Amino acid sequence: MSSAADLPAGDGTLRQRTGVTSEPALSAEHSASNHPLEKESPRHDVDHGTQQHGEPDKPNKTYGRTPDGTVFIVPTTHDMVSQLFDPREPKNLSDAVVIVILALHVLLAYFLPADLRKPVMAAVFVFWRASYNVGIGILLNEQSNGKLMVTWAKRWRLFVNPSTGQQPRTWLYNLLKKELEAKIPEDYKFEEAPLEYNTWLVFRRLVDLILMCDFVSYCLFAIVCAHVPEGETPMVFLCRWVVGVALFVFNIWVKLDAHRVVKDFAWYWGDFFYLVDQELTFDGVFEMAPHPMYSIGYAGYYGISAMAASYEVLFISIAAHLAQLAFLVVVENPHIDKTYNPPAPRSKSDSELDAPAEPVDDASREALAPVHNLLGLRNIDLFRSTDYSVIVASIYVAVLAIATPSTPTYQVIFFLHALLWKVWYCVGIGILLTLQSKEKMITRHFVKYGESAGEAWRQWKGLYHFSMTLSVASFCAVCWKMYSLPEDWAHGWVLLRHVIGVSLIALQIWTFVSVYDSLGEFGWFYGDFFFDHKAKLTYNSIYRFLNNPERIIGLAGLWGAAVITWSRSIALFALLSQILTMGHIEFVERPHMHKVYGSGNLREEAGLTKFIKNSLPPPVKGWSSSVDKVLDETRHFVDDVITTAGPMLASGVSSIARDTTALFNKYPARLTITRIPPDLAGLNPKDYSLSLTGTSATAPLGERATGKESLTARVDKDFKTHVFEYGAPIRVKWAAPANHSKKDWVGLYMVTDNRSREVTEVPSLGRWIPTSPGFYGEAANIGTVKWDEPVPNSDLVSGEMVFEGDKLWWTQGVFEFRYHHDGTHQVMSVSEPFEVGIGRFDEDDEAAIEAALLPVVRNCLDRNSDIAPSTVDERFGSHVERDSKYAKRVVYAIRNMFGIEFAPAVVPADGNVRRLAWRVCNAKQVLVIGGGVVGLAVSRALAQRNPATLLLERHLQPGQETSSRNSEVIHAGIYYGASTLKTALCIRGKELLYDYCAAHAVPHRNTSKFIVAQTPAQRDALEHVHRHCTEALGGRVPVRWVGADELARREPHVRADAGCLESPTTGIVDSHALMVALLGHLEDAGGTFSPGSRVVGVAPLGGRGPAKGSGGWEVAVRDTQSGEESTITADTLVNAAGLGACDVLNMVVPEARHMRTYYAKGNYFSYGASAPRVGTLIYPAPQAGAGGLGTHLTLDMGGRVKFGPDVEWVDSPDDLAVSGGRMEAATAEIKKYLPGVDVGALTPDYAGIRPKLAPGQAVMEGRGFNDFVIRREEGYEGWVNLLGIESPGLTSSLAIGEMVEGLLYR
Repeated sequence: MSSAADLPAGDGTLRQRTGVTSEPALSAEHSASNHPLEKESPRHDVDHGTQQHGEPDKPNKTYGRTPDGTVFIVPTTHDMVSQLFDPREPKNLSDAVVIVILALHVLLAYFLPADLRKPVMAAVFVFWRASYNVGIGILLNEQSNGKLMVTWAKRWRLFVNPSTGQQPRTWLYNLLKKELEAKIPEDYKFEEAPLEYNTWLVFRRLVDLILMCDFVSYCLFAIVCAHVPEGETPMVFLCRWVVGVALFVFNIWVKLDAHRVVKDFAWYWGDFFYLVDQELTFDGVFEMAPHPMYSIGYAGYYGISAMAASYEVLFISIAAHLAQLAFLVVVENPHIDKTYNPPAPRSKSDSELDAPAEPVDDASREALAPVHNLLGLRNIDLFRSTDYSVIVASIYVAVLAIATPSTPTYQVIFFLHALLWKVWYCVGIGILLTLQSKEKMITRHFVKYGESAGEAWRQWKGLYHFSMTLSVASFCAVCWKMYSLPEDWAHGWVLLRHVIGVSLIALQIWTFVSVYDSLGEFGWFYGDFFFDHKAKLTYNSIYRFLNNPERIIGLAGLWGAAVITWSRSIALFALLSQILTMGHIEFVERPHMHKVYGSGNLREEAGLTKFIKNSLPPPVKGWSSSVDKVLDETRHFVDDVITTAGPMLASGVSSIARDTTALFNKYPARLTITRIPPDLAGLNPKDYSLSLTGTSATAPLGERATGKESLTARVDKDFKTHVFEYGAPIRVKWAAPANHSKKDWVGLYMVTDNRSREVTEVPSLGRWIPTSPGFYGEAANIGTVKWDEPVPNSDLVSGEMVFEGDKLWWTQGVFEFRYHHDGTHQVMSVSEPFEVGIGRFDEDDEAAIEAALLPVVRNCLDRNSDIAPSTVDERFGSHVERDSKYAKRVVYAIRNMFGIEFAPAVVPADGNVRRLAWRVCNAKQVLVIGGGVVGLAVSRALAQRNPATLLLERHLQPGQETSSRNSEVIHAGIYYGASTLKTALCIRGKELLYDYCAAHAVPHRNTSKFIVAQTPAQRDALEHVHRHCTEALGGRVPVRWVGADELARREPHVRADAGCLESPTTGIVDSHALMVALLGHLEDAGGTFSPGSRVVGVAPLGGRGPAKGSGGWEVAVRDTQSGEESTITADTLVNAAGLGACDVLNMVVPEARHMRTYYAKGNYFSYGASAPRVGTLIYPAPQAGAGGLGTHLTLDMGGRVKFGPDVEWVDSPDDLAVSGGRMEAATAEIKKYLPGVDVGALTPDYAGIRPKLAPGQAVMEGRGFNDFVIRREEGYEGWVNLLGIESPGLTSSLAIGEMVEGLLYR
């Protein structure tokens, strides 16, 4: 029975396998077909008996379509049991044959001697099971790949009408006609039905025979094995039969409900032959379990085993079930994927997409994203510390478990050891994840030391993987200590316990594999705790049936181990693990899911839960709803309480495979066979020949075969071996006698693989093509171009074939073609040897790399227009992501061309040749304009990602403008709106800046700050600040009230008549030392600082389509000392020009998008007196609508006092002279909070300019407040603008660098 899995519907397919909410199977274009049958009646849906509204007398029809497009009415058919045993259904000869064979089975079981019944009936069942899973599997696999059964029907002319005179077996035709028409009395005419449909009908009669015999022979085997165990109590007997009957009845319901959904079409694998216009709505049993006919559909086998009370029946049931699952994996799933889930059409280029595709996670958007996965045996890498540690630690635990005795003391020790790891795995990891979810604690920890968020993610994966592995290993160790091998496997329940336990362990392994396949590395390792992405939750694979499979069946293996060991300690461990896991889900995962995806996007009921609830009787449903309501209210209450309470790239060396012993050393290239076997009598091998042509390699090769490697080379003439491009198609021309066998074939081999020239000794591994089509099936005919064309003036015929794609060897080496006779491995001719090579490429220019890489990639992608790009910008087809063979070909070529080894996953990750070339040369140029503290921080962050980062600064030293003319205060983030960038970046930047300064010895000090009020109005302003910090900001910025006594004690010279508010996290920093450190780290990372470089022009390059800058950026630069101008090209441009940022922006964008900078000058005054002495920063209460924070008192790192800045609007950023006339107003403001100030000690010091984006811009939200503008410029690629970066820009600088790095790489 064809297992209709839950698969996404493919667009444009005739029939789709969909979920419950299916879309129409045919598009409007299909529905409007001109075929007359499609106009006769409405489309058929799931229920054959349902009619279109308004047409009660017009029956619905199901339409089928063959691969060649023929549309036909699909008649109504019935299942095998109804056909055989329902007296209302017509019968035919094949029914009688099936019934007779079934009766013979019964007679065989009845008359066999008692000692032979079990082995004989077991053998009979194994035969029919093999016929099912192996025989039918091979037929279906060949039908899927090469239409083999249809090809046989064509070759044998089974359905050719005798009236045409071309039917060699009229009796067989008439028999088939009578048999099939007798079973389908309506809507079916044997002569008019398509070949594919008739072939399917014949095939399903064979299936009926096999499936009926399979089930009957199994039941007979169970009957002959059935017995009542000695000493069994009546209660056990009753329970055994109740369970067995219940499972058997459940099995019958599963099959019936599955047949209701899939109908005969899918039950008998009809989609291997044709498709139908019919939606399959996968409800009912298909919401209970994946592939229900093959999973829970075998429950009846275990029920029969229970009723028979036979381990023989149980074990043969398990074997049959495993065989059926193998049939699903090997036969059905590949066909389902190919038919209903084909790769999506290729997008030609990024610019042609309507909207950029949302990546699975932020990390995948990195230009050089790591693709070395952690889980899975195939991903084990002993050069990776995590893998090495996991393996060594597991071996260590295993050795300890084996080497130590299983005494009670050691059992307790190992139990506590396993429990400790389990507690850490559930509780400890849960605490870390909670902190990461709420505070990004793990990410911040690594960023603090200069690492990236990606590095934090990688380190977390290693920690989690190690914890999980040790948790499992320690549990296995304690199980080993508690387990003792049974002395008598037949005693009591011993064997059954082991079977059940192993089954539960297998269920847990399957659950883990399914969860990992569904979530991937990103979901498995809680990636959404680390990266903010806009993914939409999808419930597929195992999550279609269960919301949290790890909570329900994810720990089945622990209970299985408890059953096997029969240990109360292991049972207790399993119970505790279940509780801990449920707690982890409830208190760690669920809150984060609600936070990230929103409550409305989380599904409350999974498919299995929904099905069970829908199946309940009405009274039970009502009771269940009441219970659910109470539980929901309780859970919300608990949630509220909790919420309230808790405020590589490895470089490889290329090698070319060459023949060193057998190449060209014995025979001429066309030396024919000298010994002719008897079956070749009459055939002259000299009449057979092979010649070939292909695309010659143009790039120089490091080593090449010349055909003259030895004195006894096989070429006896001045011959140069052909060298063909790697992956290029090779055209082979053959010649043979006119009477050559139609089963002749040509294979491709490495010259060193076969010692004999008479017989091929190794398999072709699919690299072969028949000389004539029609015998081996359609799949084998791929590549045959011409055949049996007469050769003029001879008795020979010729043909051509093309070896490409999977027919080629995707490696370098020396090869030959061999012509074989009559389907055997007898060689009639061998071609000249030829070499496949990849030339070494040493140029560094990216354009040259792109040009060299494009034809190679096209070859690797089979030159298929749906997969292979025609330009460097076109995206690869989705086949590349679906089938890893393409990526493996490409990385092999890159390794040999450039000496660089990539993991295959980088190919689909990059998606086009340009990105691959970019990865190869690793020379992406990033250009940052503006060498202030923000530009330095941005450049440092980008250089750690990409060393080719260039920072341009118009002055001869960094930070000569706003960055060095400010208060040098580390702000806390008090004054700005809760949702503004200024607040977010100031808070984040403050944390980064304190950590950075501490780590790199940059002078700084946490001085604290007092905000003082002198009037009731100013007190109201302080109240507003306090509410803003404690409520709107949620306590992220701590503030506290300072009483008069404390103020007098700490700062006796400061006046605060109406109140004082303290910001304890405010501090100061030496901005010059900070910029020196940032510049050093930029250069240490490989970046370059270019002083005296004034940007005078910016132009985007390569604007094909709506987005400009796709080809990079051209920046005109004038040397401020020599006056010379030059141009610099870059792939990415960051405008961090500070006071000149709007000028740079206006060089590029149209006039309608121009922006203007308004200049707010701040005057600073130094203080030369030693008294009054103050050790805390003093700020006046903020004034709504003001352009600054008022003239405040700050300190430098030497403890000297300075005052400022005030706000003076000027017209030029060069107006840096201190306005002496503003001293009087400043002095009046200072005296309000420092009345004892010595006015005579105040002198003008320096002035700085703050860039504002609006005139009279306020510092606080409202009344003209303007936020930072940090954005990827719309309509341009690779361009980030930073506009209006003023206070708190110094504090926010590192956070701004982090944000820009995220905009470009995540």
